[in-house]
Amino acid sequence: MTARRAHVTALLGITVLAMAALACDQLLSPFRPSSTSSSTTGSTTVAFKITTVTAIVDNTSSNGTCPVRFTFTGTLSSNDAGTVTYKWERSDGSATPTETMAFPNATSLTASNTWEIGSSISGWQRLHVLTPNDVFSNAVNVQLTCK
Repeated sequence: MTARRAHVTALLGITVLAMAALACDQLLSPFRPSSTSSSTTGSTTVAFKITTVTAIVDNTSSNGTCPVRFTFTGTLSSNDAGTVTYKWERSDGSATPTETMAFPNATSLTASNTWEIGSSISGWQRLHVLTPNDVFSNAVNVQLTCK
């Protein structure tokens, strides 16, 4: 075998091995786990979600002239940037229209809602996050006695 033929045979062998490795890699790629996203630092992060939701009310009870307006404030915390859809749900079965909120990064933002009640009631309201993950705040109780 001449030196040139040996050199060509070696190059062909390397090419065949490289092509076989590439084919194996492509065949195995569906079976490898992948992360949902990665940060610029190279560490893997989880998908955008709301991590905590809490609610408070300005006044838990009233005893007097009706109607009375209660103001609820919800705090939503996220693990990354993204958009949230949510609504306020009440013990009487009603709910507000769905709203959206954009998170610029991992942070906490607030949403507020007023509930004007015209008759005596013992009820609650809570914040319900619909997307990106389904999560509820605590139910905030209100007591209204109209005179």
